[in-house]
Amino acid sequence: MEAQSGDTLLDAALEHGVEMPHECGGNCACTTCHIHVLEGAEYLSKPEEVEIDRLLSAENRQSYSRLGCQAILLLGEITVQLVEEASW
Repeated sequence: MEAQSGDTLLDAALEHGVEMPHECGGNCACTTCHIHVLEGAEYLSKPEEVEIDRLLSAENRQSYSRLGCQAILLLGEITVQLVEEASW
């Protein structure tokens, strides 16, 4: 799918009908929009401290984890995977 530079991954997903959980409304107050960036991380904004701190509580966190509500698209192609949170 194509998206606008400057959009967050969450905004781009929702605009194209891709369901991405976002319980906090995209305000970096939860980890429901946790994704793994499989390719093209260099085409996303660098994570800010608030996102890094929030990711510390994310399940299945990896070095390539990001929050869809915080990762801003630059120019280039990326491949991401939604991370499923465990439900108890």
